[in-house]
Amino acid sequence: MPTLNKGLISQANVYQAFWTAPVGSNPSIDISLCNVSDAPVTVSIAIHSGVPTIGDHIEYKFPLDPAGTEGNVLERTCVAISPGMQVWLCCTSANAVAAHIHGFTE
Repeated sequence: MPTLNKGLISQANVYQAFWTAPVGSNPSIDISLCNVSDAPVTVSIAIHSGVPTIGDHIEYKFPLDPAGTEGNVLERTCVAISPGMQVWLCCTSANAVAAHIHGFTE
């Protein structure tokens, strides 16, 4: 499955548009978040064409344990989204969570 985007969630408590589904596509994606810090954090994932509201979340304030522990990963698989929609990510600590989006856009 090809990587569509990857990197750190670079700001604390600010939603970042992390990936946008191409117009004319029918994407099916997997979203993987991994806490790479030594402290617990919470993460949120929303799908929307603009800045998300509370009703756009597929995960909200999900706790991730520190790096090296069993609960430091969140993965959502087979997320089908509409063309032009964006994956928005938010974390309680800057540069603490690595995000990977894999999938197909055909």
